[in-house]
Amino acid sequence: MTRTIALFTDFGRHDIYVGQMHAAAKKTGLDCPLVDLFHDVNTFDIRGGGSLLAAMLEYLPQDAIVIGVVDPGVGGGRLPIAVELGERWLVGPDNGLFSRSVAWSASEARYWTLETSNKISKTFHGRDVFLPVAIELAGGKLGRIRSVGASGDISTHRDAEKIVGDDHRVIHVDHYGNLISGIRGTAIAPQQTVVIAGRVLAHADYYECVPAGECFWYVNSIGLLEISANQASAALALGVNRGVEIEV
Repeated sequence: MTRTIALFTDFGRHDIYVGQMHAAAKKTGLDCPLVDLFHDVNTFDIRGGGSLLAAMLEYLPQDAIVIGVVDPGVGGGRLPIAVELGERWLVGPDNGLFSRSVAWSASEARYWTLETSNKISKTFHGRDVFLPVAIELAGGKLGRIRSVGASGDISTHRDAEKIVGDDHRVIHVDHYGNLISGIRGTAIAPQQTVVIAGRVLAHADYYECVPAGECFWYVNSIGLLEISANQASAALALGVNRGVEIEV
């Protein structure tokens, strides 16, 4: 069976790095589907990226392999790891990016560390470390990884309690001006209100439930609390951007 490899990064869609990932994969003769899951995580925002990845994970095939790279510590002391969640694998830096995926998963996590070579770029582990391991895993090989069991000295597991709780911030603003939070929809009831930038907002199921230009909150298509405006930008209407706190 052909396994999907999904890329989730803060590289940006318009820079040079995503193309290099695809080119390096093609150079190996990879015949697996390579999916650009998301490349516009807020730069260096491990917490926000962790929430988005965990929310999007269940929409991938059960046996998908995810390369997750939000990695401000690349080249430093953080470990390169793989996390096995049932049939899925997450490959990337051990900096907490995978914590919410582990916490929200019904599968028990197993942790592995990755072998690295001195003959690689110190600042592009996405291409030179994580991608080769993902390709090997897609082929059923475990040649470059070493098991550390249920936890070991892995901060994704050890420090999970510091990061796995819902992130009460705006973690992404899409091109419509919708404000995506790190709050799971299961954590809030429709009759509740939310407060952002001093404004109290009620729930609506969809845009046409409120007048044009009015802001509201709802649970979006990946299960996260989102603040939107009917036919307008909620970001402009509320005068906010990424990082602003949301009270529930």
